[in-house]
Amino acid sequence: MDHALRGAHASQSVVDDAVTRREFLSTSGAAVAGATVLAAAGCTTPERRAPTPIDVATGATRAASPKAVRVVSATVTDERARAVARAGVAQAKHDDPAAVAHALLTLIAPSIGDGPVFIKPNLNFNSKDFAAGRLKPAHLAPVTVSPRFIEGVLDYFRERGVPYSRMAVGEGFGYRTTANGVIQFLGIDALCRKRGAQTVDLNAARAVNVKLASARTMTEIDIAEPVWNAFDRGVLVSCAKLKTHRYPVTTLTLKNMMGAILPYNQKWRMHAELVQGFKRGAIRRSDYFTSLDVFSSRLTDFCALTPHVALVDGGVCGEGDGLNVEREGGLTNAVPLGVGFGGLSSVNVDAVASAFIGFPGENPSVPGFPELRVLPWLAEPARRGYGFATATGPARLGAKLAPPPRFRYTCKYRLV
Repeated sequence: MDHALRGAHASQSVVDDAVTRREFLSTSGAAVAGATVLAAAGCTTPERRAPTPIDVATGATRAASPKAVRVVSATVTDERARAVARAGVAQAKHDDPAAVAHALLTLIAPSIGDGPVFIKPNLNFNSKDFAAGRLKPAHLAPVTVSPRFIEGVLDYFRERGVPYSRMAVGEGFGYRTTANGVIQFLGIDALCRKRGAQTVDLNAARAVNVKLASARTMTEIDIAEPVWNAFDRGVLVSCAKLKTHRYPVTTLTLKNMMGAILPYNQKWRMHAELVQGFKRGAIRRSDYFTSLDVFSSRLTDFCALTPHVALVDGGVCGEGDGLNVEREGGLTNAVPLGVGFGGLSSVNVDAVASAFIGFPGENPSVPGFPELRVLPWLAEPARRGYGFATATGPARLGAKLAPPPRFRYTCKYRLV
């Protein structure tokens, strides 16, 4: 079904994407005044533009699915992100990912009310072998959250008195029109049905238009209604995979929440400045790092919707590209570690987990990228008072972990 839907909508989405990318880059400002915005399609010279009040969220959206209609409008501030800025980070080690998830949550002991519990795992990946039906679920272990880890999260909340009927697991993709095929492929659908929990395709969900009152770059954004409901009156859990990523070096619980952005084929707007780099096959080094700064500001604005619980599955980790996986000679290598991280602050959890695999950790910078002495997408929220940019800030709870050798990081882009 996943592949059939993608094929059915391919021609329309290509047209829509071409239009919206062009419009977005020609009208959208960068995160800071004077920052270089790469040229819109058909232009050969990057332009300098002043920032606009509304950046990512509203202009240039012509590809919205009829199902992704806005159902309500809400406003949030960064109050919650500031409230958990000094929260500690739990660590755990076990061969069973379910035991790791349970141990982390026991240490964190999150508050639980009467609202829904929504678990948003990172299940995003790219693979020609998957499209051809040649992959097995185990091949996705280094890039997707383990179903056993999700099982541990579900069972922990059940032990805390939350009925499975109030729990849901959902994901949304930018690469595919639906997440259902992957949810079924990994066995998460069967896992949830056995317990009476729901699975949700965020790509097909209705959207809530959220005004980001404390934002500096984007003033509003559309997110999937089930995610908003959990954030607003329940427990929102971000479950990330411990891995490197071709663009921001690591991709953990903060970036994982981008899967809730609607419409599904507009998620690229969070890092739209790279679009022309894709087309040319190379991108100027200065533009690449500017794009990282812009992305970091947008992601930090998104921190207003910070999850209540941030968890990182480090059972089988991924080094290299972090998105592409093939059966043999994969671009993302599997690194079994049997660890996990968790906390009430996504920023702090991501800083500790990134440092654990060496970015930047005890080292001065990312190999080959001396500009990245601190990961920009962690430095920006730290500047705004949302947490710590490095692992030296947060207190540690639980097991003491011996770090592995620094992970290999593969940058997708040719910098010139």
